[in-house]
Amino acid sequence: MRHLKLITIALLILLSTLPALAADFKPNGLIVLLTDFGTRDFYVGAMKGAILRTSPNVRIEDITHEVPKYDIAEGAYTLLKSAPEFPKGTVFLCVVDPGVGTARKPVAVLTSDGQVYIGPDNGLFTRVIDAAGLAAAYELTNADLMGKDLISSTFHGRDVFGPVAAHLASGFPLDKVGPRLETLVRLESRKPRVEGETVIGEVSLVDEYGDVLTNILRKDLEQAGIRKGDTLKIRIGDREVVAPFLKTYGDVPEGKPVCMISSGEVFETAINQGNLGKSTGARRGDPVTVQKAK
Repeated sequence: MRHLKLITIALLILLSTLPALAADFKPNGLIVLLTDFGTRDFYVGAMKGAILRTSPNVRIEDITHEVPKYDIAEGAYTLLKSAPEFPKGTVFLCVVDPGVGTARKPVAVLTSDGQVYIGPDNGLFTRVIDAAGLAAAYELTNADLMGKDLISSTFHGRDVFGPVAAHLASGFPLDKVGPRLETLVRLESRKPRVEGETVIGEVSLVDEYGDVLTNILRKDLEQAGIRKGDTLKIRIGDREVVAPFLKTYGDVPEGKPVCMISSGEVFETAINQGNLGKSTGARRGDPVTVQKAK
């Protein structure tokens, strides 16, 4: 009997250390949007209207609606770099959905840091799951939560994701949105590698300034013996750039190349007040190699 009691106590301790379950999600009333809709057409406004019609007291904020059309990978990267700045209990409504109306599932994802993500099961949440950990995932099948008797096959942001996000932000139980999922669609994850004094990675983003952000981290450069103050040879696709590894853009004259650890804690190459992306033709996914210039 004593052994049984000890086993019970041990199980209770173990359970108390597991990631938060759906029942533990505590919404803060905030819904944050990320889409590839753009702002020229009615889509963003209609989706916000559907949210507020469902739950008038929620708050709505935007990350961006300018994810490149259908670009799930860039949407996933943008979400990764933005979501951690929002308070625990936020509902993220994310629509980059080239498969809308097909067999792809609409899902709700709870990460172990207490955030919920609503959107299509197409890999869009891969990076936030990798960073924060997956606590639970559910398919959205509860028709009572959705906006209309007739759901459009082309606008799930308005008819499915928006209303469900509104309900969850207002306190509806996450585990009542539909059946639990054991697996989710994931994007291929490519990690940088270090070969001697060379770091090999890829372009993660070419931003609006033409700055080229990579998936290479500070620790990768340190492992290769690269330090600030070194002059580096950076190959992006089939183009080569030689630039000093400094702190910020203004550490070189206007029009000159520079590289640094960016605000996202990744290795970035840029031209001070210029457009490196345009001059090199860099695109997301292009291979990048970094080494000291001889």
